Amino acid sequence: MHADDSRNRDEESRILDSTHQALILHVVYYYIVANYGDPFDLLNNVWSIAASIVISSLIASLVQSYLILRIWRLSKNKYIVAGCCALMLGFLSTTLAYAIRELTFTYVLVAESKLKPIATVGLCLSVATDVSIAVALSYYLHKSRTGFRRSDDVLTKLIISAVTTGALTTLVVIADLAAYLAAPDQTYVLVINFSTGKLYANCLLTSLNSREYFTSALSDSSAINSVPLSKITDPEIGRTPRARQLNFNLKTSMSSNQSTVHGKPDDLMILAPQFSRSVVELPPNDLKNPAI
Repeated sequence: MHADDSRNRDEESRILDSTHQALILHVVYYYIVANYGDPFDLLNNVWSIAASIVISSLIASLVQSYLILRIWRLSKNKYIVAGCCALMLGFLSTTLAYAIRELTFTYVLVAESKLKPIATVGLCLSVATDVSIAVALSYYLHKSRTGFRRSDDVLTKLIISAVTTGALTTLVVIADLAAYLAAPDQTYVLVINFSTGKLYANCLLTSLNSREYFTSALSDSSAINSVPLSKITDPEIGRTPRARQLNFNLKTSMSSNQSTVHGKPDDLMILAPQFSRSVVELPPNDLKNPAI
């Protein structure tokens, strides 16, 4: 079901990105080809500018909703998810209001100047949404660490990916906001605005395409996880508090080195050679299921 959901979002992103690119081409054609050499037409407001802003905001909201869904699956924290959703919906509604209002103006520079408060609020909400999502994802991914090298390495890469993709879109939106505040009556602000939709689409595609890499990293059999025996220190049951969350039984007999492991570990425990003659046994009353 998760694969179908991701595939649908990928298709939606591609359709919206293609539509956004077509609208950008229409803007360029109108100003540079159809009305070439006529400086007065450069002041006219063309409908495809507002339409491209709408499509760009839809792409951003699609990507943000996908990342918020990830936060929900990691945390199940309804307050964090509700806060991120509120910021996302605020950004989307503000941007849609800006685009609708812009269509009522004849000249594009007048529209940008008059609608400066709405555009500023929308860009600020976009920055707040991206930062909140990146921080929440990083926090809950870090919280999911197990202490095993292989899984922790994958989680570290996921955290880096979440931070870098979020930072890229955030920096571009901040640049858009700074340019708009500095010169709201200049058309070069549109160049930065046009690029945000592309960045969000690439962010989603990068996230979806990297799943196979992270899955193969987890299933790589060449990596060996181990648990130092020195960490088994809980006097009550002979294990650390972390080991109480163990989810499956293990009973491994190593005839070559005469080692036996009885217990219910969190992940597969492979004893190092230096522990070849050690025996680790957990009390029978701590086992929820009979040994295999």
